[in-house]
Amino acid sequence: MTDHIRDGAGTGDVLIRRQGRAGRITLTRPRSLNLLTRAMVQAIHAALDRWRDDPAIELLIIDAEGRAFCAGGDIRQVHAHVIAGDLAAARDHIRDEYRLDLKLARYPKPVVTLMNGAVMGGGIGLGCHASHPVAGDRFRLSLPECSIGWIPDSGSTSLLARLPPGIGALMAVAGLQIDAADALDLGFIDYTLDSSRCPELIDTLCATGDPAVLGMLSTPMGDPALRKQVARLRLPDAMDSPAALAQALQRTAEDPDMARWCTSQLKALARGAPLTQALALRALDVQRRRPGLARALALELRIVSALLTHPDFREGVRAMMVDRDKRPVWTAPTGTVFSRSEINTFLQQRRDRDVIRKFTEDPAK
Repeated sequence: MTDHIRDGAGTGDVLIRRQGRAGRITLTRPRSLNLLTRAMVQAIHAALDRWRDDPAIELLIIDAEGRAFCAGGDIRQVHAHVIAGDLAAARDHIRDEYRLDLKLARYPKPVVTLMNGAVMGGGIGLGCHASHPVAGDRFRLSLPECSIGWIPDSGSTSLLARLPPGIGALMAVAGLQIDAADALDLGFIDYTLDSSRCPELIDTLCATGDPAVLGMLSTPMGDPALRKQVARLRLPDAMDSPAALAQALQRTAEDPDMARWCTSQLKALARGAPLTQALALRALDVQRRRPGLARALALELRIVSALLTHPDFREGVRAMMVDRDKRPVWTAPTGTVFSRSEINTFLQQRRDRDVIRKFTEDPAK
């Protein structure tokens, strides 16, 4: 059976079908970098529910057309709801996406995600929480959310909190991009694959229903470099603010071998909203003390529910996605250090209690 949903202007956005022993889900919105609309998320939810107890489906394969696997959730769609004053619709979109992330992580059958090209934000939630995440040779993962007045979400804080603090912080607040070799080293993926072998892998998975073939077809992607670079940063013990990270980068930039790399990270750091950068670091700190994907999603939901009506979110989307002048004017200047009480205001939001309870108590959803 093949389901091809259509959304927006009438172009196909996700192709859902059976192939041999596999259930296949392919994102087909390449011109928009496969950004996830709510209709796409709902269609994937429905497919997972249908296939959960279907004995003919032994594993799932999720891939995408075009130069990106998935650049995240369609934040413009969320922003449009906010501008229209429909906060409930905006939260519903986010809630559905987060539930999908958790459902994939807890799915009772193997889920193979084939990620090539750009993987950002919600694309990490779709691809990296699955049981068998695979990166191709064009794989590039990043979390640029702070540049639009948002935070890394879709469970990304759960993944970032496991990393060495310097790497997690840089990825969270500066949008540091990593390739397949570093992603494998840091635990975002389990396998790397030459893109030319993807058709062979898909055919074999569909014929056998056995993800063990991933080990046989996996292709080395070179040596990871990021750990060595970050180890050279003279980082403080407490990485509790973007300002502390900036100071460490400035000191390390005095080393000629590190100057170019540190300068690049400082420029990226300066582009983000200081408030959401501070919120991102606080979320990582909470997740290190109380780890778990469900808890991460619950906390992210609290924070972004508050950010929906914050001026920085509207300004970030305006500057980066609507007018595209790339000159956002944030509510706080670069280098601002926020008090714990200011940050806790966002962490202690009590909206969506039922959703938070479902994240932490219902393993089937």
